[in-house]
Amino acid sequence: IRKDSHVYVTHPDHNLGARMLRRGYNYIEGLDEFGQLNGGLFFIAFVRKPSRNFTPILKRMARDTMTEFLIHVGTGMFIIPPGLRKGEKFIGSRVFD
Repeated sequence: IRKDSHVYVTHPDHNLGARMLRRGYNYIEGLDEFGQLNGGLFFIAFVRKPSRNFTPILKRMARDTMTEFLIHVGTGMFIIPPGLRKGEKFIGSRVFD
C-alpha cells in the first residue's frame, strides 16, 4: 500500500493507535447545471475524544492522494451524551463535569 494512500494515512498503526467508528453514506441529488451527477458522501465518525481520534487524522488526510478528488462542503460536531447513572440529575451531566 502506498504511503500517501488514504488507507495508509488513516490506519491506526500510523496515527498512534487512534481509531474511529466511521461510516460513509452516498447520496445523489440528480444532475447539476452542466448535466453532471450531483452527489457525494456523508462521512460520519463516532469518537470519544475528537482532539485525539479525529483532528490529527483529518490533518494527515490533507496529504493523501485521494484529497485532490474531494470537495469539502461542511463539518458539524455533535455530542451524544451517555445515559443516566444512579444519582445523576440529567442526561449528559458527566459531559459538563
